Amino acid sequence: MAGHGEKRSFLISTMGGIEYAIPTSQIREIVHIPELLRPIGLPDVLHGFLNFEQQLLPVIRLDVLFEIDSIEINLFSPIVLLRPDIADFCLLFDTVERVVEINTDFLIAANPEHTFNGCIEAQINQQNGAIFLLRLDRILTEKETRSIRDFSEQSVRRMTRMPLPPERLSP
Repeated sequence: MAGHGEKRSFLISTMGGIEYAIPTSQIREIVHIPELLRPIGLPDVLHGFLNFEQQLLPVIRLDVLFEIDSIEINLFSPIVLLRPDIADFCLLFDTVERVVEINTDFLIAANPEHTFNGCIEAQINQQNGAIFLLRLDRILTEKETRSIRDFSEQSVRRMTRMPLPPERLSP
């Protein structure tokens, strides 16, 4: 009988008009677009690097990664920071919509062969359409993860060799 599964809490966000869910237990924080570091040669999939607690975190553009309608990024575009034990990157969305509790009985398992790299874990059917539960450890391929990590390390090395402009030195 449906309805006896555990209830889980999810953050619902949109990207390109599509709703995605992330378990709230995997989220560290949500911030609006701060001043990001945007080194020269930044790959399209990266919007920049967020300096969070003295760690540079890559900000991933899901619209580019999933090849869906591009978003208009503005000062209020939300960045979802994931817990460090979950992922070492952040996700950029169009909007953060709501937090919902969903009974796990209503999650419809996705066939990993029908999603890119198995990055959709399940589907949640709602009256106004489907919500796709992201599998955060599968958002990036191993090659993409290595490339982003290499680019991040290279950017950090470059930036540590460059002095800060005078206006950045004052408190």
